[in-house]
Amino acid sequence: MADRVIAAHWSDADLAVLAGGVGVDGRRLPSSGWMALRRLGWGAVAPAGVVVSDRVRRIAEEEAARALRLACHRRAVVAALLASWPDDPFARTGEDWSALRARLPDGTDNATIRNRTRQIAGYMDVHGRLPEDLCELEGQPVVSRQVSLAAADRQQVGTCQVK
Repeated sequence: MADRVIAAHWSDADLAVLAGGVGVDGRRLPSSGWMALRRLGWGAVAPAGVVVSDRVRRIAEEEAARALRLACHRRAVVAALLASWPDDPFARTGEDWSALRARLPDGTDNATIRNRTRQIAGYMDVHGRLPEDLCELEGQPVVSRQVSLAAADRQQVGTCQVK
């Protein structure tokens, strides 16, 4: 169910909406991922013929929200790199670094810059051009086929404990 939510919203436009932090009603999105997705109208739907409780839906929505929120951060880093792409990304000048640092999200480390630069350069080697955005650069994330109990409430966790 989480994969379906991610697939339905794996676009730069939808990631921009989520990153904006404001719902369609103009209110700030809740910090809880599943509530944010529901406010946006991006709720999880069970496959045809399958009945699931609201708790299971909530867990799937939380998993999807976490994956999409992580993608929002990657989106911002990739956008900054693309907007300030130099002639030689592996030999940036002081001006190139200043332009890049001004656009990057706070707290972006050098390893992230290096790894995303390599990823974009690899894309260019294959396609002969820069990607438009994160969604073109990489495929949608796939969530594991397990339940993250951190996304569940106390009652759900209590029923899943092994004795």
